[in-house]
Amino acid sequence: AREAIEASDAAKCPSALAQLAGMKKVQQLLAEPQHLRRYVPDALKAEDLERSFARMGDPSASEDACVRAALADPGSWVLKPQVEGSGALLFDEDVAKALRSKTAEELAEFILMERIVPP
Repeated sequence: AREAIEASDAAKCPSALAQLAGMKKVQQLLAEPQHLRRYVPDALKAEDLERSFARMGDPSASEDACVRAALADPGSWVLKPQVEGSGALLFDEDVAKALRSKTAEELAEFILMERIVPP
């Protein structure tokens, strides 16, 4: 049935699993070893994956280690909205300002992610 749908001119959307995998909150949870190992039980494979992930945290949890690190060095972090492709990313001092001024409810709409800087 999937092949027939793909071959048709009908509008298509990804499967629910593919849609979930693109959500920042799911990515954040899978970057945590206890959640990743639920789906990747092979310890060596899980460790290889863990080394490739940027650190991510919940900005609404003030006790989160990522939040403390972002407040100390906001230039090394980015605050990303849950909505894919929204373009409303916050960088540098805007990260610290948002962490200090937004409510926990407002911050729950974001993921705090270690900034990836190319070599």
